[in-house]
Amino acid sequence: MTDTKRTVGNLILFGGAIFLSGWVGLLTDRLTGQPAPTSLNDYLTGGELPRFVLPLLTVVALRAVVGGWRDAGFAPNLRGAGATYLLLILAYPTALAVALIIGFLANAISFSTLHATFYLEVVARNLPWLLVTSLVGETLWRGYLANQLLKLRLRSWQIYLIVAGVWWVWWLPFWGIMVINNSHIAEFNVTGATMAVATIPMFLCWTVFYTEAFRATRSIWPGVITQVFMNAVILRQFAAEIASPNLIVLGLLPAAFLCVIGLLVGRATTTAAQQNPYVG
Repeated sequence: MTDTKRTVGNLILFGGAIFLSGWVGLLTDRLTGQPAPTSLNDYLTGGELPRFVLPLLTVVALRAVVGGWRDAGFAPNLRGAGATYLLLILAYPTALAVALIIGFLANAISFSTLHATFYLEVVARNLPWLLVTSLVGETLWRGYLANQLLKLRLRSWQIYLIVAGVWWVWWLPFWGIMVINNSHIAEFNVTGATMAVATIPMFLCWTVFYTEAFRATRSIWPGVITQVFMNAVILRQFAAEIASPNLIVLGLLPAAFLCVIGLLVGRATTTAAQQNPYVG
């Protein structure tokens, strides 16, 4: 079996584990008497173990058989990448701040006590949970999925579409439950159906940023830190401070900002690789 065929086969196994894990998580909730999730916070904190563990065990098994962990992106690779790291780490907090200001000036969102210190306090109080889930997530999405796709030398847009699609499928059980129950997602003040559709461009924009961050640094840590900041927004402590949540302000605008940053970083990485074949 050629390396390409083996990689494709492993990716199919990984995709199957991703698809099954969400449904196993919901089944676990049902068997343990947990109520159906009615918010993003509920989905991430209930039945979470199967959703993360099944894909993670699949990655562990695949890496144990083929390739090992050398290219998994756990090394920070900080040497010569300080400016890139700073840009990537500050990207989401800056995007969120700009989006909130635009939303406030446009009367699309309102808040009373929300400020930068409070946001950082929410991150700090929930850091262990945020860090663990973000680390596992980036181990799956960038450390394995995007990493393997890069080995296939696909075009960037193909990698974006595949990763975003698999990521969206991981959430498919949640979208299905929300639509069936006609539930309202409080964090963004929209129906489940609206959220399911809106997350398609959001996931695609996020994937552009995360993929290019990984390609530029060959490390999952910029993505881990970004996910820590991003996931804090859907926590109840933060959501409670938003009097009139807005999907465009809290979701689509920051995602678009990250996409632009990701494309700029990707262009810089490509230019550096063309000038020096040992870079990128």
